[in-house]
Amino acid sequence: MNIIQLEELISNSQNIVCINGRGMTYDCGYPEYWTQNYSYYFENKYGKSMEEIYNIGFYSTRSKEFFEIYKEEILKFKFKPSLSYYKLAQLEKIGRLKCCITKGIFNLAQRAGCKNVIDIYGNVYDNICPKCGQRYSVDYMIQSKGLPKCLECNSAIRPDVKMIGELIDNNKVTKAMNAISTADMLLILDTGYNGEFKEYLSHYYGNKAVLIKDTYHESDKLANYIIYDKSKNVLTKLSDEKVHIIYDKLEVVNH
Repeated sequence: MNIIQLEELISNSQNIVCINGRGMTYDCGYPEYWTQNYSYYFENKYGKSMEEIYNIGFYSTRSKEFFEIYKEEILKFKFKPSLSYYKLAQLEKIGRLKCCITKGIFNLAQRAGCKNVIDIYGNVYDNICPKCGQRYSVDYMIQSKGLPKCLECNSAIRPDVKMIGELIDNNKVTKAMNAISTADMLLILDTGYNGEFKEYLSHYYGNKAVLIKDTYHESDKLANYIIYDKSKNVLTKLSDEKVHIIYDKLEVVNH
């Protein structure tokens, strides 16, 4: 498949659903979490694995230590969404893209301007007091000394991010499955049928599943169309007639 064919598919679709893989987050400059190299770095630095630290049990019993690491390894990074996300936002604006589904936690699609985003694992920009329900910004979390406390009831504030050992929000899962099953085109970006969304992709019953990623896997044959390249290299080539963007003049949308 080439760019011209991709543009033709997009122009003939009215209900596109985009699956945003981890690679899109990494292309924005964020560390490559969950890779072997990063896991080695993390364990060498903290003496514990990410599976231990980002576990609900660790958060519940050692909250202060959790937040020290969480701030250092997660919250201190705030990179601008890549051009790919702005391209998706423009596709949504012109009525082609109906939904983005992501397991990323940095609000990248939202900050680029996408309105309809299902963030399966939540995001770092939403923080809530589990006792009184008061909500707090990510900046408040970063600037808090030690354990972030609620200004209303002095309880520890909880990031609205799924931790290891917790169940995924079933409402989000259902919403994502419904969006995929009713889509007339599926854009699968920087992930695949063997990746973090494999259980979701089986719910697509159409014939316009477009897989864009830079490595081959035998499960790729489940897609209807394939482009072997990073999504940032593909989406940025969409013609201005289809998706007009001047990236350098766009401001980052913060939430």
